[in-house]
Amino acid sequence: MEDHHVYKFSYDSEEDALKSLANYHNVSVDIIKFKFPDINHIIKQNIEIGSQTDIGILIFQIQALLKPRLHDNCDKFKVYFYHRCGSKGESWFKEGLLNSFDGLDSLITKINVLISNPLDHSTIENLKYKLRERHSYEEQRRDKSGVFGFFRLEDAIHHSNESFDLAEVFLDIKDSFDTKKDFDKFYNSIKLELDSTVVKFYVEWSVCELDYLVYWYWRLLCQKFDEVQSIGAGMDVGRGHTIPCEQIEKIIYLNRKEESKV
Repeated sequence: MEDHHVYKFSYDSEEDALKSLANYHNVSVDIIKFKFPDINHIIKQNIEIGSQTDIGILIFQIQALLKPRLHDNCDKFKVYFYHRCGSKGESWFKEGLLNSFDGLDSLITKINVLISNPLDHSTIENLKYKLRERHSYEEQRRDKSGVFGFFRLEDAIHHSNESFDLAEVFLDIKDSFDTKKDFDKFYNSIKLELDSTVVKFYVEWSVCELDYLVYWYWRLLCQKFDEVQSIGAGMDVGRGHTIPCEQIEKIIYLNRKEESKV
């Protein structure tokens, strides 16, 4: 175990996820691989009945199957996620990763420095209105939401998630343009200035939140037995709070194929 009383979860690759689970269950990766078909059966059985089994009970079943050794409990768990966005240079994240509302304000300011025709007052107000509207549709219990993070690096870098390179709310204002051509010109002029980016960051979760995470790690790993795999599993990680810059481990620039440590 790397840190005493701190369990780390990371999903850069299948092997990375397996090591994370092995560390948590306190068994070897070889034991997990040997038990994989049985674990897959437990996960798929739960999915087939509509995920009606309590996740805590499901994780207990997996633990019993692996027969983990006892280890000390800890209150916090360092969990890594992958945020997909557009950016321009490392200073882009000096404020950390912001929630949806603060993030939009910051993004508008940064975009207006980059593009030749800065966003006018009407466009800015429309973006803010659409974000409030989107937030109300999603029936958030919190005043703010975000930062969103994928569980797996693979999902964050997948081409199907290119829409995250510019905040989705920009797509919501397309009806305010006279023609689709006008909107496409506006939208693409901004995207061309930005680098497709994935930010690997961590949050600390309490022990009561861990079963959900472990379940998703197992569910995603068990997709290797499926003919069709899903893309895009993730969640609102920030829950309306800023992710400090200090919790960013690295920045991956997809179109430049470069990484930057923070």
